Amino acid sequence: MAKIIMYPGEARKDAVDWKMVQGQHITAVRRNILVLGSGGREHALAWKLAQGEGAHVFIAPGNAGTAQVGVNVNLKLSDFEAIKVFCLKQNINLVVVGPEQPLVDGIVDFFKQDEALKAVKIIGPDKRGAQLEGSKA
Repeated sequence: MAKIIMYPGEARKDAVDWKMVQGQHITAVRRNILVLGSGGREHALAWKLAQGEGAHVFIAPGNAGTAQVGVNVNLKLSDFEAIKVFCLKQNINLVVVGPEQPLVDGIVDFFKQDEALKAVKIIGPDKRGAQLEGSKA
């Protein structure tokens, strides 16, 4: 029996005939996820992401609650270079940005403009889009 490797949530209908896949063992590949933030929103995100098959969740900087669902990492949200080094060292596949300040400061733009981070997916608006949220008074 052939083994087919798929990432959790990956749709392969275009690449693999579904009838061929039925009855075969499908192996989920480990996903390393970094959630940025330390509040309740980030705890909820980390908790849900950790339930995904193959998910290994890091939270920076995290809190006591997030330590229950993943690994807290001592990173400053304003230190994009340190976040980059961590992502590359830990083979992070996905970054989820919770708080608005790193978004307003341009973390998404930083990731998209850095050649070494091109393969890392990041969820959040770019700096221009984040200004709307960050400009609330």
